[in-house]
Amino acid sequence: AESMTSAVVWRFGGIVWALGEEHHLIPPGTGCGSFLTHTTGELLAAVLPDNLLRAGELPCWWLYSIALGVFFVALPFSRYMHIFTEIPLIFLRNAGLRSGERPSSYDRFQTDACSRCGICIDPCQLQRAGIHGVQAVYFLRDRRYGKLTDAVADNCLMCGRCERACPVGIEQNTLRLNSRQQRAVPVGNNRYGYAQGVDRSQGEGRVGYFAGCMTLLTPKILHAMERIFEAAGEPVWWADKDGGVCCGRPLKLSGEIDAARVMMESNRELFRKHGITTLVTSCPICLRVFREDYDLPGIEVLHHSEYIERLIAAGRLKPQTGGTVYTYHDPCELGRGCGVYDAPRGVIGRIGRLTEPEETRENALCCGSSVANLAIDDDGQRRIGESVAASLAATGAEAVVTACPLCKKAIARGGSLPVYDLSEIVAKAL
Repeated sequence: AESMTSAVVWRFGGIVWALGEEHHLIPPGTGCGSFLTHTTGELLAAVLPDNLLRAGELPCWWLYSIALGVFFVALPFSRYMHIFTEIPLIFLRNAGLRSGERPSSYDRFQTDACSRCGICIDPCQLQRAGIHGVQAVYFLRDRRYGKLTDAVADNCLMCGRCERACPVGIEQNTLRLNSRQQRAVPVGNNRYGYAQGVDRSQGEGRVGYFAGCMTLLTPKILHAMERIFEAAGEPVWWADKDGGVCCGRPLKLSGEIDAARVMMESNRELFRKHGITTLVTSCPICLRVFREDYDLPGIEVLHHSEYIERLIAAGRLKPQTGGTVYTYHDPCELGRGCGVYDAPRGVIGRIGRLTEPEETRENALCCGSSVANLAIDDDGQRRIGESVAASLAATGAEAVVTACPLCKKAIARGGSLPVYDLSEIVAKAL
């Protein structure tokens, strides 16, 4: 076989032809070919006469070539395009390219890189709640072929569990966001104009506290933070104690990017006006948008778990240690979104004993009440919340601690254990 110079070689069993001309025999069991083709060739050579093998050689070669040609022609329209997309995607990522809140041509590399392996289906908690056909693999398929509907694009918790499980690292949440942005209503001159100049803040201090909409709807957290600031002797500027302007992230999650920018600019000017150097919030949703979208030079943005841990380390807070066994639930936006895992656990460890659920940290479950899901009904949210509450109760803990007002509400209504925000157990222990 090494002496052949022909471009096309066809082999049946131990007989080798080049462009129809028999050259020599290769002993059975040796030579080239995959497991399937080699075995098939040996079988055909054993049962068919030589003249029939010679007669069928050329038609088989053409059949194989045509099939291969059809495969390459159909490749861009099939799931197998990922074979040729993943390599340039790696180079583009290494060059620093990422999908953004606005749709771009780079998004196509990501949608084509999906092999539809289905690994993203099992981590999706919508699947566990009986909601099918909206998971990341279906979203990417429908977006790629221009068949994406609102029912699929909107029905997602954006918790990040599927994105973490994806072997290709496709930016699922970003693609969801910019697909929603395509159908957003343009912002008129007066839309959300009322937000400009709104200042209902109170107090003065270098530390500013932004409660956020969800914290204002969970007043126990707000009262706990008041107690903590007072105990630490911290003068605080309250940005929205009696109400104010939303952080803008809920609008962004719905695809209303331009409207969100109006609110962000209003808050940014408010922070600058009062000269704060540290901005604390109890809401992970607010925390993420402050860190990712606000551009606040000279202002350190902290979640209240990080701030409380810092106060304890400095000796400004001295909570009493008890024997209560707590289990901690990682909020999606705080954990996978902002990478804050250790601070809440460090604080809990100073107050009681901590036991972890089976799915925790990077693999933590979503509470089910994400503001990113624009389609799920209340019953679906409740079923997810009940499953999360059950997994937390299985730890044998006496109480659940979380660090998100939305998670607190969702888990509390789904289970029997008492559910506290981190700030509440700290304030109680002072």
